[in-house]
Formats: sequence, C-alpha cells, structure tokens
Amino acid sequence: MESVPLEGISSLLFSTQVGVTWLDKLTNISAWYWISISFCFVFSALFSASETALTALNYAKVQHLIAKDEKRYGRFLLWLQRPNRVLTTILIGNNLVNILASALVTSISEKVFGSGGVALAVGGLTLLILIAGEIVPKTFAKHHAQSVAMRLLPLLRIAYLVFLPLTWTLVRIASWVVRIFGGSLTQSGPFVTEEDIEYMINLGTREGVLDEEKEKLLQSILEFDDITIREVMVPRINMAALSIETLPEEVAEFAQQSSHSRIPVYKEQLDNVVGILYLRDLFRSNHNDCDEQDAPDWKDLLRTPYFVPGTMKISDLLREFQRRKSHLAIVVDEFGGTMGLVTLEDILEEIVGEIHDEFDPDEVQDVVEISTGVFHVNAKISLREFGERMDIEFPDDGDYETLGGFLTAFYGKVPQNGEGVHFEGFHFSALDADEKHVLHVEVKVLTEEEKAALELEEDTPSGDTLNASNS
Repeated sequence: MESVPLEGISSLLFSTQVGVTWLDKLTNISAWYWISISFCFVFSALFSASETALTALNYAKVQHLIAKDEKRYGRFLLWLQRPNRVLTTILIGNNLVNILASALVTSISEKVFGSGGVALAVGGLTLLILIAGEIVPKTFAKHHAQSVAMRLLPLLRIAYLVFLPLTWTLVRIASWVVRIFGGSLTQSGPFVTEEDIEYMINLGTREGVLDEEKEKLLQSILEFDDITIREVMVPRINMAALSIETLPEEVAEFAQQSSHSRIPVYKEQLDNVVGILYLRDLFRSNHNDCDEQDAPDWKDLLRTPYFVPGTMKISDLLREFQRRKSHLAIVVDEFGGTMGLVTLEDILEEIVGEIHDEFDPDEVQDVVEISTGVFHVNAKISLREFGERMDIEFPDDGDYETLGGFLTAFYGKVPQNGEGVHFEGFHFSALDADEKHVLHVEVKVLTEEEKAALELEEDTPSGDTLNASNS
C-alpha cells in the first residue's frame, strides 16, 4: 500500500469507497496481535502498580508484620533485602512490555494505514499507556500499597529470577556510576530517624489519634537521652543533709521531721559527703534495740555514697541505678565539689511528670500569669522546663540550670528588685532578690512597639538580643 500523508489520515479512516477499506484490513489482523497488546497493557499496569506500592510501603510496619507472621508476610523479605534489584526488575519489565506494545501497534498501523498512520497510532498508544499503564494503577497502588504489594510480589519474584543476570549487571553498573559521584546505592543510615518519630507523634496528635498527655509522654521519652543530671538534680543549696558530728537525739528528731528516706551525711563541709543514712535502717535499729545503751551508733548505719558527674546523661544513670539497686547519687563537679543530689524519682519525673506523695507540700505554681503577657516565676524553676512552657530557646552552654541563674549570669551580678535583661522578645527582671540570689522573676512579653524601641536603643552595631535594663 502506498504511503499516506499525515493530513490524509482522517479521510482515509472514514473512506467508504468500493475496495478494501481500513476496517477490512483491521479485521484481518491476527488475534495474536490483540492478545499480545492486551498482555502488554496488563503487565505494564502491574509493573507500575508494584513500583508505587513498594516504594510507598512503611518500612517499619513491614518489619513488624514479618516479625509477627513471617509465614504470611515473608514475601516482603525480597523487597527489604534486595530493593535495588527488585526495582531494576520492575523497570526492565515495564520498559520491555511498553516497547513490545509500541512495536505491535506500529506494525498494525503500517499494515492498515501505511506509514502515514504510524504517527496517529503512536500518539494514541502513548495516551493509553499514560492513563491505563501509569496514572490509574499508580494512583490505586498509592492508596492500597500493602495489599497491592502482597498480591504482586509473587509475580515480581518470578520476574526477578528471569531477569536476574540482567538486573545483577545493571545494578553493578549503576553502583559504579554512583560511586564515581561519591554516592552509594545502599542505605547509609537508619530507615526510621528520631525526626520521623517526632513527626509521626505530632501528626497523630493533630489527627486525634493521640491525646495531649500521650504526646507529652512520648516526647519526654524521645528527649530522655539528651538530658544531663545537672538539669534535674536537687541543687546543693536545697539539699537536706546531716553532719557526721550530729548528736543521736538530734538525728532522731531530724528523721522524725524529714520527708526524705535517704539523707546524705558529710564531714566538716558538704563537699565531703562520707555516707548515706537510710532512715529505714535507723528506725529498724531503734526498734530492735529498745535499750539506748545497746543501740548501735547511727554512724555505723551509713551506706557508701555513689558519686556521679553533673554532665552524665540521666539515661545512663538510670541504668546504673538499676544495676546497683540504688535510688540516690551525689552529683559532683570537675573538682570533686558537691553540686547537688539526684534520685530515681527525679529521673522518672522527666518521663511521667511530677510525682507527689503524702509528704510533699501542697503544690505551688512556678509560673503565674498575673496579667496579659506578664508572668511571675519562681527563680528556681528549671530553665529547660520554663523554656518549653514559654517556647523560648535559652543558651545551653552556660553554667546555670535555673531561671534565676540565667538572669544572674546575663545581668553580670545578682540583680536587685526591678533590674533585669531583655532576651528574645522578653523582659526578665528580679521581682524578689537578696544579696546572694534571685527568688522570683517577672517575665514580660514585649510588644512589637517595645521591640522596635529597643532596637533603636541598642548601643552595639551587631544588634544583640540581650540588653541590661533597669525598670
């Protein structure tokens, strides 16, 4: 048949003149052509769907499914263990069936319309493959990734074995090319990062899957490894301790009034802690030896203190507490001086929040909003805790752990009432202070006008966000 110009295709398609028409020629095409083309379209859709389904799978969930029922979900192991080869198999298969479909359609077009009909046929084929072989199957697989992957993995396993020599070669070549540019085809880090987990927690809270309490608990667990002992310890100034020279009757009186079950004992000064007195041991000895003459010296009841550095992570200390079957440690600085003490309860409170018992005094709020944007704050509040409440990012390289310590450090001395600093859009001033330390702090959120005025008053050209002030 002679070649037909492209502009004559339309008239050729609708020709009804006497003789052999395009419809007659189309009906004379072997059925095997149509079967083969249908086969190509089906497999093109299957390969496309499997590619999207596998790449959309939640890796952690698949691992969980395999661990729960390997017999049922073991087919996912091929994808987890050989992802590059499986993906290459899919791409090879998809390209082969698409090329075969193009060749078959081109052959039919030439037989029916001549060379002039090839352009029309290729255009129609491209549109059909785009819709039936790409958009529809991939959209469906995206929303049903697990079920689609489960059904198609047996087919992919067969294709994987058929194309194995070719896929092995191509993966090697791809790996070599990627290495030239300094990359790698293998996973270089964990499939699930801490940032991924934090995002899932926040997403779960926004969508109502997690309530606010569960979100706080999970976030606390994630942050647990980053917290040091000095951030949660009872500071030295708040420690309840006994001198080794304390008289027995004074020890007994102290024990009766104390709300603590373990008391550090020091010799001469608090930097020299020599033991820990368990009040349980003291009460037991007094009960067993009613005669005061026969009662053992309370100093003989002391247990060996456990010393830890303030820079130690609380996650490490928790493991040490478990190993030692201990509940209390003395926190020391780099010179061996006593910084404070830390208990098992202090560590657990970082996960579950404040733990109160019948001996704890009635809870007093550390942060009280007295008016819009103005807060009165206990200066002993942890700087990290206050920063989380107010969404303020404080410097983490300073030698202080409390809000009062921060204010003193940045003011340059212990501020007196009304004296303070500007920082990150807030004004911090001493509300109640003595010669040694700040007791309460007033925190005020600066308005936009106040921030603008502050910028004009800054003396340094760098525009520091921290400025001393008197109010």
